[in-house]
Order: sequence, then structure tokens, then C-alpha cells
Amino acid sequence: MTSDRWAEINRVLDAALGLAEAGQLVFLREACKGDGELRSEVESLLAWHNPAQQFLSQPAFELIAEELAGERPSMLGQQYGPYHILSVLGVGGMGEVYKARDTRLNRTVAIKVLPKHLSERTDLRRRLEREARAIASLDHPHICALYDIGQERGVSFLVLQYLEGETLSQRLKYGVLPTEHVMRYAIEITEALTQAHRKGVVHRDLKPSNIILTETGAKLIDFGLAKRQVMPPFSGGITVGHMAAKTESITEEGMLLGTLEYMAPEQLEGSEVDPRTDLFALGVVVYEMATGQRAFQAQSKAGLIAAILTAHPPPITTFQPQMPPELEQVVQKCLKKSPQERWQKASDLALELKRIARTVPVEENFLDPRVDRLRRRSDSRPDRPALPRIPDRKVSRLGTPTPEVRTVRPHKPQARSV
Repeated sequence: MTSDRWAEINRVLDAALGLAEAGQLVFLREACKGDGELRSEVESLLAWHNPAQQFLSQPAFELIAEELAGERPSMLGQQYGPYHILSVLGVGGMGEVYKARDTRLNRTVAIKVLPKHLSERTDLRRRLEREARAIASLDHPHICALYDIGQERGVSFLVLQYLEGETLSQRLKYGVLPTEHVMRYAIEITEALTQAHRKGVVHRDLKPSNIILTETGAKLIDFGLAKRQVMPPFSGGITVGHMAAKTESITEEGMLLGTLEYMAPEQLEGSEVDPRTDLFALGVVVYEMATGQRAFQAQSKAGLIAAILTAHPPPITTFQPQMPPELEQVVQKCLKKSPQERWQKASDLALELKRIARTVPVEENFLDPRVDRLRRRSDSRPDRPALPRIPDRKVSRLGTPTPEVRTVRPHKPQARSV
């Protein structure tokens, strides 16, 4: 698509956004008369601005403000089955996310809720159920675990592992990550994708806000847009050809789903997605971890789509010369426009990342995210003393640190596993 065409799409989109929703259809009918392709492109972009999408992207503080103002009944303090709602955590890909207490097992959990006024929508209920099926099929240390699913008083919900930490998007606000952390998280996310793809699950919405950095490493969350690949019963293994053959999907053909900045070209074009779609998004995420910059940037949505489809981001070493040159090659292969030219399997990508990681100089305790958080605080306070060594803490099966403290033994580089 030419730059003139994108300029035309952008002009019509900007004009439509200035109108009420009821007037947008009338405007598009006139503005795109005789040009069905133009209308289809603009309508796809307008879908990002409908009320449902705006609700689903609200930050937690806005939800709390609405509850206090009485615009929606508060769920705080309520009980759903054995789960007592404690506080608002934020918003996932769909609905609200709360911190809750499991009164049966006496543990903290996260509850992803589809409120009553959204539970009436069949498509959203099916999305929540599909997310549950996707997560239930996965068992991996770097994927958030599913504990339960339920429905009560018109509210549908998932009960998930409660993770203490910060999202990668929150961490990136402080700037680029140390090289060793970039490598560690890239490997952990890739291994999580390897497990998902082997089980026939394509995430489709990999982005920094769907990655939580905890004391035990990165955790991939929010499979609300995941696409389950239906495998032939006779298949002895998973290949890209098999996975693209037949899929479960509740979305209309050509509908844009995901987060624009991290979408692969085939998603933007409404084509079939497969595991290589996730590997494109992974390349965008690793690029951002390593440089602190988005791989694709523009002043408008239409411009951003054009950049993803046609542009190539500057080399990582342009921003961070200390990054391994091999990482640049890995990321550039992830960002190939054609899926056939990308990494074909997450497992192969994980092996290459581990090979590169073995060449990265390692400082003691680099695997502990607490060191990174303390370093950021120390950097903002030059008068503070040097950072102390941070001892490891044992972690219980439920993920809660126990009081016992032990001394950290120096890592031997030749024995280190990443």
C-alpha cells in the first residue's frame, strides 16, 4: 500500500473520529463511496475506539473512581464462591482484575472478572471461556497458572495465580534493562511461548504489559486473545503447516485483535496467524527491552500500520552499543515481514538466545530482579551508599517468600544455566 493511500486512510479516519458514533457510519458511506477497501480499512481502525474497547483499556484508578462515583456497583469486599475480593489490580485484555483471598486454601489469588453487564455478551463470555481452556492446557514456570473458573450472580470469572512484581511496561518507564536482564527475560518468554505453541496455543497479544517480572523470573499472562490450534488426531508432532491448517476462532475474518504496536504484518492484513506471529511480537518486545524505544513508531494509527508493514527499525546497537551484535541478528530475524523468513519455532529461538547469553559478562546476583529495582533507586539518589549483596530467599509452592534467609554462593559461569 502506497504512502498516498495511507495518507488518505488517515485523513478519513481523523475526520470520522471527530464525529459521534452514530454519525460515523453516515460519514463513511459518503466519504468512501465506491471505495470498499478504503471503508474497510477505516472501519477496522475505528473498531479500536468503540465503547467496549475503551472500557477494556481503562486503568485501575479510573475503575476505582467510577465505583466511588456510583457509576458501577463496587465489587470490593464482595464474596464470589470462596473468593473474597480485596482490591483492584487493574485491567487485563478483557474485564477487571482483582486481588482476592481464597478462603478455602488461605492464599492470595488474582481474579479476572467479566462483569454482569459484559457477561450478557455471548462473544465476551466465549472469549473468557477460551482463555480458560488455553491456560488450563499449559503448565510452565513462566506462564501464569489458572486455578479455577466460575460464574456467580451474573459475573463470570477466572481465578489465576497472584504474581508479585511489576509489568515489563512499568519497568521500561525507568529506561533500558541491563544486558543480562534482557537476555534472561527474552529466554524465559521464549520458553513460555515454546510450551504454548507445542500445546497448539498462539498468544496473539504478546506485549510488555502482558509480561510480569517477579522474583522468580518473567511470567506471561493474559491469554484473552489466544487462538487454539486444532491438531489432526493422527499428528505425531506440531509443524507450522499443521498449526495453520485449522483453528478455533470466535472473531470475524479480517477483524483486528491485539495491540497495534506489537502486531505482525499478517495480523494487520487480516491473514491467518500461527506461532511465527508471536515471534514477531517477541522481537518487538526484545527490541524495546534492549533500546528503550518502540521498534515501530508513527504519529497516527495509519502511519504506525504503514511502518509495521514496510519499515525496518534502526539497529539495536544504534541506541545501546554494548548489546551483543548477535542479539541484533536474532531480533531482525524475528521482525521479518514474511513469516517464512522469521524463526520458524520458538524452541530454535530459545536455543540461540541461550547461546548468546553464555557470551554476556555476568555480575553476581544478576538473576535477581530486586537488584535491578534497588539499582534504579540508588541511581536516583547519588548520595546513597553502594548496593548491598541481596541474599536469596526460599519461595514456597504458593510463591510466598518464607522468612528463612541463606547466603548467596557466587555463581560459577561455566555451571550457570540460563
